[in-house]
Amino acid sequence: MAGFRVCRPDGSVAIDADYFNLALRAKGSLSLASGGEQSLWWGTLSVQGDQAIIAYRAEHPVAVNRGVRKEGRFEYLFQGIHSSGPIAVDWWLFDLPQYAQHFATAGKMLIRRPSDQQLVFDSRNKYLKVMDFVQEAAPEKAPRRTLYANLPAVIMVNRAWEIKANQVVQSTLSSMLWVNGGEVFSQHRVTSSRRAGPYDWQKYIYGGNACHMVIDVENY
Repeated sequence: MAGFRVCRPDGSVAIDADYFNLALRAKGSLSLASGGEQSLWWGTLSVQGDQAIIAYRAEHPVAVNRGVRKEGRFEYLFQGIHSSGPIAVDWWLFDLPQYAQHFATAGKMLIRRPSDQQLVFDSRNKYLKVMDFVQEAAPEKAPRRTLYANLPAVIMVNRAWEIKANQVVQSTLSSMLWVNGGEVFSQHRVTSSRRAGPYDWQKYIYGGNACHMVIDVENY
């Protein structure tokens, strides 16, 4: 038997008491200021989280290189490319509704799952709103660009990579994302380069297709 539901005019479900959406828990800014070699910059963000995911905006190519959960915290390692210096990254962390920031100051509506009283909706929260899911068919030679009506941020789902080598040099190319206004860009960029070893002749390794989500952070 279905529990409490709120539906939109088109019939789609906006709130369902049996399910919950992730809500905004924290937001902030990070400067990728370590490194600088080959125009590569690094920065680490450590935040409290339970089932958290992170979205970000940056005006230069940036990727989440690693995400690790450690004793109730998440540690994210960001990598970016910029020839002129450190990179500014704005980020938003989404988690279970009970951990979310409260934005409304007067009144509230709480909805709990009937089976276990788990909080599934709090009207004071700002929830994750997905605008798009993008999967690249192959490494992009030119930046892929998409314009969105609302202010976008990106969530890296799979960071694809490839290694190319000949008898002289080996390069690793990785998928990077960046945002300018309402446009989201994606492209593979060189993220490491070294002299090829004696066994690198014409080596090619491909690490799958890049994919990312685009979310709405207008007024978040």
